[in-house]
Amino acid sequence: MSFPLERFFYGKYKLPIHILFWGIVLLFYTIFYGHQRQEYYKTFVYVCLLLPVTMGITYLMIYFLIPRFLLKRRYGLFSLLFSYTLLLSVWLESIIISIAFITIAEYKVANLNPATFDIFFLIVSMYLVVFLAIAIKLLKQWHVIQQANHLLANARLEAELKLKEAELSLLKAQIHPHFLFNTLNNLYGLTLEKSEEAPEIVLKISALLDYLLYKCNSPKVALTQEIEYIQNYLSLEKLRYNENLEVHFIVKGKVKHKLIAPMLILPFVENSFKHGVSHELDSTGISINILVEGNCLQLQVINSKVPGLVNTPQQYTSGIGLQNVKKRLDLLYADKYQLNILDQETQYQVQLKLELQESQSNVNTYRII
Repeated sequence: MSFPLERFFYGKYKLPIHILFWGIVLLFYTIFYGHQRQEYYKTFVYVCLLLPVTMGITYLMIYFLIPRFLLKRRYGLFSLLFSYTLLLSVWLESIIISIAFITIAEYKVANLNPATFDIFFLIVSMYLVVFLAIAIKLLKQWHVIQQANHLLANARLEAELKLKEAELSLLKAQIHPHFLFNTLNNLYGLTLEKSEEAPEIVLKISALLDYLLYKCNSPKVALTQEIEYIQNYLSLEKLRYNENLEVHFIVKGKVKHKLIAPMLILPFVENSFKHGVSHELDSTGISINILVEGNCLQLQVINSKVPGLVNTPQQYTSGIGLQNVKKRLDLLYADKYQLNILDQETQYQVQLKLELQESQSNVNTYRII
């Protein structure tokens, strides 16, 4: 189980940690100053006089001078106050030496430990501890800032994800009625024109609606389900247009156990019927090719066009379905897809590449002609 560092610094352990730190400093000073003459008791008494000054200077630095001046980049004022603090330290050290000379050395210079009589040495050793405490304080503050930045980044990421989910939900809410309307419209036209095939039509549309209303509510669906949906859609269109329509649908590669966002391919297929089926054409041809290599899907949709008709890619993709799918591609695949729309003399061509989620691989090839 992890132990949060901020709990160690700021919780119930804060006071014991401070006591432990100064206890270690007291022990260090006693050994450091007393080892030369092996007079640890007298040195301990002397250190007990020195320690409060060290503590006072330390807390003055870490709780007042550094947060109020140094961290706020008031360097001039900080330098001035630090100089005053240093002078105060020298004055207090002089008093401590005088007290030690009277109480410990009994007015005899020979009884004084040379290490405790050198004021410059005392100041240096004292500020080593002060700077160590400052380093710990700054490290602690750096950790707190890092934690705050981490929480802020997580909150921002969570907000972005929620916004993305909301936008995707809105796009799904838009696409369902769109394709539902088109499907029911096809049903109406087919039942009028070929009433004897109505049962087959109803079954195929039932499969379409089952996928549309239930299965594609998941963030990702099996690529095989998306392909099956397209097959059913093409079957309906072939029934509708009969011999006037020539459709080639070829799927190659390892498509099993691949995942894709639902309703990404069909809008391009539907658009090919919208722009590729016309009474002005002697023959209508639509070619749909899907190739899966590794975790890369390549889609190519080609449909005939009326010669001389000029549409910009923006006009070709102006329908609700394609506008929707382009937004969903941006949200779901970002820089993991490429979409090109080509307007040629006798045909439109859509080329889409995107990255699939990969699992186990099996080879399946579908072919509808």
